[in-house]
Amino acid sequence: MPDDDRTTTSTADGICAECGRPYGDHKLVRTIDGDGRERCAYRCPGGAA
Repeated sequence: MPDDDRTTTSTADGICAECGRPYGDHKLVRTIDGDGRERCAYRCPGGAA
């Protein structure tokens, strides 16, 4: 299966493994990966819920 840059393994309905909060509580940010491609990811605010 080809790599699809439009998808993410995280959804707003999921729960963050780091802090236990829903991804909806996280800030969605755009970053550039090591290959120079733009990626979207949820930034963990840290701390337990």
